[in-house]
Amino acid sequence: MKHDEELEDLKRNPKFQELMEFIREHASDEVMDLLDQLILLPPKPPKIGKKYVVQKQGVNAMIDPALMDLLEETRQSMGISMSRMVECCVWEYFQRPALSFERPEEKDEAEKT
Repeated sequence: MKHDEELEDLKRNPKFQELMEFIREHASDEVMDLLDQLILLPPKPPKIGKKYVVQKQGVNAMIDPALMDLLEETRQSMGISMSRMVECCVWEYFQRPALSFERPEEKDEAEKT
């Protein structure tokens, strides 16, 4: 728990946010994937060229404006899309389950196509 609190404090630090912005502007995809792992975002599926091998599914939801403000503020401070932010929240809520591309049966299907 202490690690999570320290991480949250770090994410709110303006110097950290400035560093993250610099890294986002100049880093390769590989560096960004490592950075995602450090700040505990869900893993991204592998790519073929510029496309991910997993087809994402959409969600349309209405939420309280105060929650939307929190989502937007956090999303901006992390420099991620709203889709990635929602995916992160859902992944955390369900205690970081294996994602579709991490499951053996899903990997088998992806290899067939």
